[in-house]
Amino acid sequence: NGLDAACCAAIGSGLKDNHHLYGLHLVGNAATMDADGFLQPLCNAGEREMPMGEAMSLPGQLRSGDPHLFAANCLAGGNHAAAAAMLNTNSVRRSFSRRHSDPAVLSSATAATADEELSEDTILRERDDLEQKSTCWACEGWTRVELEWDVPTLHDAPDFVWAFTSLDGFSAALSLRRLEVEIDGVRKVRFVGARMVPGGCKLGVIFQVDGKIRIAPNMGTEALANPADVRLRGRRSMDVVKVHEMGVINCPISPGQGQDKLHGQRTVLLDGPDGCPVQMLRVTESEHRRLYRRQSTSITFFATFEKETAELLGECLTEDWSKAKVGRIVSEQDWPEVQMVLKESYRKVVAIYRLISTLGVASETSFGVNQIELSDLVSKAGLIDTRTRIADVDRLFIAAKVANLEMKRGPAVKNDKALARHQFLEFLLRLADQRYIQSGDKPNLAEALRAVLGALNDLGEALVLEIDTFFEALHTEASDEVYKRHRHALQLVYKEFSGKNTKPGALVFMSLSEFQELLDLMEAHNADFPHQRSGFAFRLGMMTQAEETYSSRFQEMSFLEFQHALGAVVFLRSKGEKRPLPELIEEFFNKRLPMALHGGRARATTSGQSGFGML
Repeated sequence: NGLDAACCAAIGSGLKDNHHLYGLHLVGNAATMDADGFLQPLCNAGEREMPMGEAMSLPGQLRSGDPHLFAANCLAGGNHAAAAAMLNTNSVRRSFSRRHSDPAVLSSATAATADEELSEDTILRERDDLEQKSTCWACEGWTRVELEWDVPTLHDAPDFVWAFTSLDGFSAALSLRRLEVEIDGVRKVRFVGARMVPGGCKLGVIFQVDGKIRIAPNMGTEALANPADVRLRGRRSMDVVKVHEMGVINCPISPGQGQDKLHGQRTVLLDGPDGCPVQMLRVTESEHRRLYRRQSTSITFFATFEKETAELLGECLTEDWSKAKVGRIVSEQDWPEVQMVLKESYRKVVAIYRLISTLGVASETSFGVNQIELSDLVSKAGLIDTRTRIADVDRLFIAAKVANLEMKRGPAVKNDKALARHQFLEFLLRLADQRYIQSGDKPNLAEALRAVLGALNDLGEALVLEIDTFFEALHTEASDEVYKRHRHALQLVYKEFSGKNTKPGALVFMSLSEFQELLDLMEAHNADFPHQRSGFAFRLGMMTQAEETYSSRFQEMSFLEFQHALGAVVFLRSKGEKRPLPELIEEFFNKRLPMALHGGRARATTSGQSGFGML
């Protein structure tokens, strides 16, 4: 129709809230269609045409109905015939020449048009062949492409995954839905989403997994000719990362499996409430922007909490191995095999240590495994017999407790009566040697260690399941709403009950003794959660630290960890409760946060302080 940019802008304004229009045919007018189906008027900037309000087109951005971009993409992909169809009109060819000054591109374009035979109709009418290929999803049979990010194990699952595609130059993020599936008896997590894509196009995809840019392992990769600036979503919504590589999906022209009745039909496929493709009217532009704004600015209270990952556990093992006196127990040629055995079960080892390091710990002492709890652990695992007695366990405890003279400096945290985490690792190695090597039951230390860890497996699996169940129940939208409603009160409580053991100039933290004092004032203990379990709740709320020798960070609780520790208190004291955890946390906060605030004021008055008066 030859409508100019002003006319197209008026049409776009009238259609921005339209719920009933499936697609538009825009060829021959000063407008394009973006990847979300919204009309984008063009304006002239010197000799270049571009979407209004944009200084330049984004890398890889698809603007349906723009013959110049379509021709350039065809040439880049080697499809000279398609490029010729786009360029065999005088107006488009002249405009293309002005916008693409690269001699190689112009040479390819000239060769393409020279080799392509023009139809009589095209010669007479100078008809742009794009008139036969509209921007309408329905007429052109756009293909639904599934985007997936698979997580191998449940405990490795991230909190959020977003997908960016080359359809819009990696500018918009699609939030993927979390699904839990069971494959061969193993629970796994999959993040899924979908986009409508022109059939036959090459779709570039990158993922944001929590705060990191990733490419799916099962995708082919391709370098970007022009690196794209990607703004991270969620807690790092102000960070911009320059991306040089993308994953590639070649979208089929023919219908994929299960799409036979849907492909090419006059429908738009979107995600339904249950995640299955359904025929729906697209959202309007204003609704799309509101949804995008909510997604990019809403930050959950747990967004920055770093859960245990395989990478973090590997760092823990590396740190502990380097500090333990392994050279006196394991021959150097056996190190790789022994380390492999440990790597397979180290999450369970860390979980067991986390529990028993809190048992019998006084409020002012550091976390560690004492001699009594260690003997009890070994005995319950069935590792005590005529060849390995309690006296042997005590001897192994003392040997593991002896400081490693090869360590460069003394530990930042000392507990003369308990084992640190690297010493607990050394104890397990010594126990394997005592129980299975010296008796001749196992041929090497790797097999002996596997037998020891097998005896502890039931306890380790139970603890890992408890941890996963807790975080799965806590890291939800319902819990986030509860914590945000009580955020001010939580901040007041944390500020009042922290800082007593903080050194001058250091970041304020809450210690175990302060946490236990708070729980006493809140009357948080019950039959399921006795006072002895407070240390476990404290450690359950703490993020796992690879370094527990030269740094005391693993027992210095931040406000984020304080929120998680209170959630752990509610979780541990509510065994047998069928109500969801967010509801229990709401009830706990409503009843017991005022008790803490009142107790804190009374404590401040008694000690002559006025902590709350300064807030």
